Amino acid sequence: DVIHMHGTLSEAPLGLKLKKDYKKPLLVTLYGEDVNRYAKQMPSNYLSKLILKSVDGVICQSKFLENETRNMVINNKFFIIPMGALTSKFKPKSQNKARKTLNLPENKKIVLFVGHLAVRKGVDYLIRAFGIVLKKEKDALCCIVGKGYSERDLKSLTSILKLDGYVKFLGSKSNEEVALYMNACDLFVLPSLSEGLPVVLCEALACGKPVVATNVSGTPELVNKDVGYLVEPKDVEGLADKILLALSKKWDKKKILKRGKEFSISNSAKKLMKVYKSFLKKKS
Repeated sequence: DVIHMHGTLSEAPLGLKLKKDYKKPLLVTLYGEDVNRYAKQMPSNYLSKLILKSVDGVICQSKFLENETRNMVINNKFFIIPMGALTSKFKPKSQNKARKTLNLPENKKIVLFVGHLAVRKGVDYLIRAFGIVLKKEKDALCCIVGKGYSERDLKSLTSILKLDGYVKFLGSKSNEEVALYMNACDLFVLPSLSEGLPVVLCEALACGKPVVATNVSGTPELVNKDVGYLVEPKDVEGLADKILLALSKKWDKKKILKRGKEFSISNSAKKLMKVYKSFLKKKS
């Protein structure tokens, strides 16, 4: 009854054919790079615009992505529905128990990053900032969860800055393990240079953890004063300052969890069902 494709490239041409052959409404969800990156490159920008002109509705992760997309195409119906966190897995648990399970020190302030180790994630700026943090917060540890092509360079930078004992590269982890690390940490940090609306931030909030993130794309629509701080991308000193502020602040966990609930998968699923039903009514 409704065709729903994810992203303007790859499977989207199939979506256009299905729409034409079966006379069904076509929706497309945008996640970030399909607009922020690929839609600005040849020949993918041509295909992106063709898809966006032909679909019946566009679902964006954030208001920022909607505005970016509107610059490419007009006369589309837009909906903002973030992916959200799976709150059945990402939920608050005992920090001490999580640390014991993961064999993490109980007496240190733990800063956590989870994500692909790629240039756009800005992990090198976090490592540099953490070197500054340690000058004032000596009992601190930075845990980096993830794999990627930048891993070797990031480990090399860590060694050059003599931070080997303070920055731990933990590799890829399952969702269950990531949820444990989030409960074990004191602060979640996402220093990205570009994003859509990061699910990993939603997951951290769902675990009741404050966040420090860069002021890019849809992130400011998620992070407010009750749950964390924003910093400009590539600002090492600013990032260090915000990390120190966040580690020293007494956060209201109830407010963080409330914000996390607003960006949950269940909440997003309800919004998506309303969109589907609106197109079914048009059909009837």
